[in-house]
Parts: sequence; structure tokens; C-alpha cells
Amino acid sequence: MSEGRSAYNPITQILHWASALLILGMLALGLAMTRIGEGEAQETLYNAHVAMGIGTLVLTALRLVALAVHRWPSPPPGLSRVNERAFIGTHVLLYALLIALLGSGIAMLAFSGIALAPGSIVPADVEDVPPRMAHNLLSKVFIALLVVHVAGVVRYQLGKGDTLGRMGVHWFRRGA
Repeated sequence: MSEGRSAYNPITQILHWASALLILGMLALGLAMTRIGEGEAQETLYNAHVAMGIGTLVLTALRLVALAVHRWPSPPPGLSRVNERAFIGTHVLLYALLIALLGSGIAMLAFSGIALAPGSIVPADVEDVPPRMAHNLLSKVFIALLVVHVAGVVRYQLGKGDTLGRMGVHWFRRGA
């Protein structure tokens, strides 16, 4: 993390919120598609999930390039040493888990012989492929870490500072 910068740059902010929307959409679709019965609706959800996964893959690559170019700003002020490490560790783990989830999703398609193309997914084709168990497990760990991330943001925002303002959400910005 670089010293002296308190806000994320606008490119990073846009990529973050676009990724967040796609990830939340994928989580919702993932939960729905594995709980409804077989049929056209399930197939539609699977294909939408894959399309959003491809979008998330592209955005994640762009985010990593943006991080390499712009670097992260300093951790929010007022964090204890433990919370500062948790802040950094959570972000690194979220990226690592996201990459692993995207990779396991692509592996599921590859093992089933399906092209990485929305519209070609038949849920039964990815039922018994080896990467499915990893994808399921990683999704649960990702959801748990995402809850920790959001809880940390809310806790800091309400108690100490302006995390949301750093991420471009100005209507929640706290006074300086």
C-alpha cells in the first residue's frame, strides 16, 4: 500500500462497484440456480451466471492492472495494527478467492467439454465434474469473507472514518 493517498482513484472506484454488482448478481444466481428444479429457468440462470462470471473475470483483470499502476492507498486512518493487517489480508484474500472461483468455474466448463460461451451451458453437463466441489466450497468461503469485508466497512464507516467516501460513495461521506 502506498503512503499518503487516502482515496481510491476514480478508475479503481468504478471497477470496484461494477465488480461488486456482478459478484452479488452471481451469488444470487448461484444460490437460485442450484435450488430450482431442472428446466429452462435453471438453464437460463446457469447461462446468466457464466456470462456474469466472464464479465467479472474481465473486470478482475482490469482491477489487477489498475492496482499495479495506481497502487492501493494507505489503509484508513485510525486502525489498530491488527485491524490494519486484517484490512490488507481481507483484500488480498478476496482477490485470491475470486480468482480461484473464476478459475474453478472455467475448469468446470472445461472438464464438461462446454465452450466458455453463455448460452451453451446445460446444467446436467457440469453436475459431476471434479472442479464442482472446489467451486462450491470456494463460494461458501468467499461469501463468508465478503460478509466480513462489508461488516468491516460498515463498522469503520459508523465508528471512525469515511471508507465509503474513499470508494467514491459521496452521499455517505463523513465530515473531515
